[in-house]
Amino acid sequence: MPGSYEVWRGVRGLPTRLVLHGAVVTALISGATAFIASDKALTVTIDGKPKHIHTFASTVGGVLDEEGITVGQRDVVAPGLDAKVTDGTRIAVRYGRLISVNVDGKDRTVWVTALNVQEALDQLGIRDSQAFVSVSRSSLIGREGLEFDVRLPRSVKLTVEGKSRKIQTTAATAGDAVEAAGVPLGKRDLVLPGREAYPDEGDHIRVFKITGKVLARSESIAYRTRTVADGSMYEGEEQVTQTGKNGVRKVRYEYVWKGGKWVLKRELVATTLTKPVSRVVRVGTKDRPVSTGGGGGSGSGLNWAALAECESGGNPRAVSPNGLYFGLYQFALGTWESVGGSGNPIDASPAEQTHRAQILYDQAGDGPWPVCGSRLYT
Repeated sequence: MPGSYEVWRGVRGLPTRLVLHGAVVTALISGATAFIASDKALTVTIDGKPKHIHTFASTVGGVLDEEGITVGQRDVVAPGLDAKVTDGTRIAVRYGRLISVNVDGKDRTVWVTALNVQEALDQLGIRDSQAFVSVSRSSLIGREGLEFDVRLPRSVKLTVEGKSRKIQTTAATAGDAVEAAGVPLGKRDLVLPGREAYPDEGDHIRVFKITGKVLARSESIAYRTRTVADGSMYEGEEQVTQTGKNGVRKVRYEYVWKGGKWVLKRELVATTLTKPVSRVVRVGTKDRPVSTGGGGGSGSGLNWAALAECESGGNPRAVSPNGLYFGLYQFALGTWESVGGSGNPIDASPAEQTHRAQILYDQAGDGPWPVCGSRLYT
């Protein structure tokens, strides 16, 4: 029967279509599940500003690439670029900023990832809350960087007209430090080391209240003489081993107008510009040998040849360049006569010159020969 045939064919074809339909549905569901599983919701915070995104990337670096975010060596990314990401991962990016900071008069140029000045100070290790900062600590630091000054508290000694005390200051100049300490300055007042000087840790600021005027002048500092005992030289002998030299100092004086003229009121302060150099003299301490000669002037045991060599080069007719001293032992004419000589020593024989020199020695020792006398004992 035709009707039965048609019903049979319909019953036979239904399972095949159902199977195919089920396979397609299953594939679609599996694909959708995989798609949903690959999509992740993340938060990327750039310089403190969060952004919520969806991504199929598997690493932090991949997420940044998808978002067109480029980072360099000076920038910080957390977690690292190779870290795996999952749904809910938070990524932070801080860009580096080049800042110029003058800390206590010294310039520094450094890279930081701070977003404001206070964060930058923390990264620089400057945590003193009393430090002076030339800009607000809450000031934002853009990608272009920032320039500012920092002055840490310093302890200095302040002396005003002889009265001293310790103060803490963050001032840029000595003048500002003085006035911040409650000491008003007049135009004439003298501030040392100078109103514009930077007051560093341990410095001494001195203030003089001036009623007249201040003048400075250079003055000499006299050198001293230092003696050194020398056992290799005889008593009475001296030798200068270092020439003395005066030093120089700068002295500030205050003058006041009195009786129609400027008169000196007081010395304010003196500064040594060049230190004096001491004169050093070596003084002999060795005992002199005792002469065994009698009144005739023999001078037995002494080296008269050495003395003659030193005084005249051993020439019995020698005359000094100034024409005042003569012979082997360079007698002055008056001295020659005092020991019994007559005429000019150069006309006497070497033996007589030696004899007269021995008489002189018995009378005065080697004093008549201050330079060469020590040769007698060699």
